[in-house]
Amino acid sequence: MYAHRVAWELANGMAVPDGLFVCHTCDNPPCCNPAHLWVGTAADNIADMDAKGRSRRQPVTSECPKGHPYDADNTGVSSNGKFCRECARIKHHERYLLERTSRKPQKPWNPQARTRAWQAKVGTARKSSPSECT
Repeated sequence: MYAHRVAWELANGMAVPDGLFVCHTCDNPPCCNPAHLWVGTAADNIADMDAKGRSRRQPVTSECPKGHPYDADNTGVSSNGKFCRECARIKHHERYLLERTSRKPQKPWNPQARTRAWQAKVGTARKSSPSECT
């Protein structure tokens, strides 16, 4: 027999009725303070925990923390649970912009410059003026 059950029975002078549990107002299972104990069903105990916000279960929500709706189009599912696709898109875009601004700027691609450099290396570059051609 659990200590909190004995404490409730001693304080109230009767046995716990069949089908009922000794529940804690403090939600602390080792607590034996008779002022913290009450008798109820398992459903009563769970409802009490939910009302106090001490439940480990995730509350059912229709919106993400940023306010986007959790609907069929905007809700994704991963191994970590559900996620908001709009928030994921915004986060990805912010990361892209951050990486883009932190990168070293590249020179624009110029195919003629590459060709001229290769021709100069090989020695097949065209003469630019007609006087050099003779």
